[in-house]
Amino acid sequence: GVDQRIGLRNQGATCYMNSLLQQLYHVPSFSSKLLMVEAPQLLEDPLEDSVLFQLQVLFGFLRVSQKKFYETLPFCRSFKDYDGEPVSLSEQKDVYEFGTMLFEKLEHAHKDAKELVDTVFGGRLVYQIISAEPNRTGEHLSEREEAYTMLTAEVKNKSCLEDSLELYVAGESLSGDNKYSHDGKLVEAVRRCALRTLPSTLIVHLKRFDFNLETFTKCKVNDYFSFPLKLNMLPYTEEGIAAATK
Repeated sequence: GVDQRIGLRNQGATCYMNSLLQQLYHVPSFSSKLLMVEAPQLLEDPLEDSVLFQLQVLFGFLRVSQKKFYETLPFCRSFKDYDGEPVSLSEQKDVYEFGTMLFEKLEHAHKDAKELVDTVFGGRLVYQIISAEPNRTGEHLSEREEAYTMLTAEVKNKSCLEDSLELYVAGESLSGDNKYSHDGKLVEAVRRCALRTLPSTLIVHLKRFDFNLETFTKCKVNDYFSFPLKLNMLPYTEEGIAAATK
């Protein structure tokens, strides 16, 4: 029941971290299998510095402990930034930045962890340039594929998740002075992004932080933003967009 669920101690400003860790734990296909990954035993990677091992300990505690919360300091100490410094406990970070770095660390720690992240959360985006010339409309001129584990949804000036996802896949017209160079000629085209494959569990990150170009500081976007309990992702996929534009 709800009363048996275990919390994670907020170390000052680590609520963003705790929120994502709790959500990852409550994806059984991820947390149960992560606990089965063999913990690193290498001397050059002590267990207190291993994010994989500390996350396994955290998940294990959430599963079997009789206490009301887990003390997350060991995990926080193991989680180091690109400069090798432990995460600052008093600084609120962007959860997308944290999540991306967490998945990177897990992928580098063990091939089974990498495979697990890809299997549960991995999908593929495709960036396409499509001809808008009258005699070649719809012809694909180029494309580039990219892996993702999270999608970022714009919150500013968007009232709901569907509006934000529409923006994500909206095409940008390449015309006038901004024509696309193809086979040595400038042609009219549309540049767009589409979801080529969806993961078994989709993580959508709400872009609640914006960069203020006047003050050069990050500011939080507290705008109202709704999301459905059931979400049809077909309109944002390669197939869905192709069917809608026929």
